[in-house]
Amino acid sequence: MQKKKRIRRPSLPGRAHIPSDGAALIAGYRVEMVGAGERQRLLISGADRILSCTEEEVVFVLRSRRLSLKGGGLSCLTYEGGVAEVSGDVSFIALEKRGVEK
Repeated sequence: MQKKKRIRRPSLPGRAHIPSDGAALIAGYRVEMVGAGERQRLLISGADRILSCTEEEVVFVLRSRRLSLKGGGLSCLTYEGGVAEVSGDVSFIALEKRGVEK
């Protein structure tokens, strides 16, 4: 009997800037990554609106926070009822307080 190989998906901890105060866990929004490689899909729940959408960056307003997704070939596939689906090669995720520029 052969052992099943576990496929490990690359993680983003080194590239994601998520506030240490845990706001994303209790504020009523969620970001979920599906897939790996060049064509990832991100499901964003709790989005109040889309601030901007280009092939290099998609920016959402999530309550008092701002979610920035950066990468290549990004596309917002759907947005309805506060739920958005983004496809592309995501290389950076940042969640920050609104109005804060880096």
